[in-house]
Amino acid sequence: MRCGPSLKKQKKVDAGDGDADRHGDCWIYLAKKADTKLHLAHSTGKRVQATANKLMETVRKRGKKPTEDEKATFISDGNDQYINAILDNFEAETIDYGQLIEEREKGRVVGNLTSLLLGT
Repeated sequence: MRCGPSLKKQKKVDAGDGDADRHGDCWIYLAKKADTKLHLAHSTGKRVQATANKLMETVRKRGKKPTEDEKATFISDGNDQYINAILDNFEAETIDYGQLIEEREKGRVVGNLTSLLLGT
């Protein structure tokens, strides 16, 4: 998949177009180590489950395998694709996962909503 200058904007992509998977919006999914800001992995593509899965698969391959005593901690935005990608690549008992969702009014951040989805 090519990311960068696109020939069509997402709203102009026809679903029946044979090249629909190569045109339109492109997202960059990032995984960083929170304490050091070390770039662990990235995945580029459409905002679909496969892009999130690719990111978490790379994180799993590059990182230390978490255990129940040494859990891995993940924090993301409100994109629900991450929980499926995490569960496909890690055992639920070895993960702490939460979401930090920004509340916006007129384009400005006015607050944050946090929720714990896995772990303690």
